Amino acid sequence: MPRVAKRFIKKRWGEPKKSIEEFYQKHLKERLELEFEACWYKKTGDELVYATVRGAPQHVFRAPPLPGERMFIHTHPAPPGTPMQALPTPNDLRLAYRDATNSDVRIWVISRVFQGHELGRTIIKVRKDATKNRKTMERNRKLIEQYANLGCRLEKLMLQRWPRLGRKREIVQMKRKLWEALKNLEKEGVISIKFIPMPGYRFDKERYDFVRAQTVWKKVKEKIKALKPFSSKF
Repeated sequence: MPRVAKRFIKKRWGEPKKSIEEFYQKHLKERLELEFEACWYKKTGDELVYATVRGAPQHVFRAPPLPGERMFIHTHPAPPGTPMQALPTPNDLRLAYRDATNSDVRIWVISRVFQGHELGRTIIKVRKDATKNRKTMERNRKLIEQYANLGCRLEKLMLQRWPRLGRKREIVQMKRKLWEALKNLEKEGVISIKFIPMPGYRFDKERYDFVRAQTVWKKVKEKIKALKPFSSKF
């Protein structure tokens, strides 16, 4: 029996380096700020449309969505160790829910960028039943605000410098609570969320960010190093 040839599915909005990385590479050549956020809209089957009115670190001012624009993409270009890396900020979830209620935008994408390179994408979809009536919408807004309040507390905590050891422990605990609140939004049917790493990266559930994936050889070398007995001089 003849085998059926596999169909190669074309990626919906291009290769990683096509639009987003080209934007930041241009900024790099012109020596412009790389930590400013940028955003785009996308209609089904069309290319990305640049929509940044004004970019700023950890914030972007955007043009309003036009009819037919189904996807909103914006970047998180902050360095590792910032409050929100691959996770949505409090304002991200508020706007994603508002867009699903008041526009044709149904998919929110966070492009995690660092030093001009895309590390991964966080894809958020507001579920169809999440905006079906006023009672449901009020309940969902409260759940989103629970996540938003934790996010704001985390941001304030990370701005503090002392005491260092106690603060680090609190940050780890707060990030865990934030992650649980995000997963609860999925459980309650408000959103669905996926973390899609670029080639050579993976999503780290302890750092809540995209990090470089270890090669098989590197893992083997680490295991050998761990098994090697300590040499001591007498």
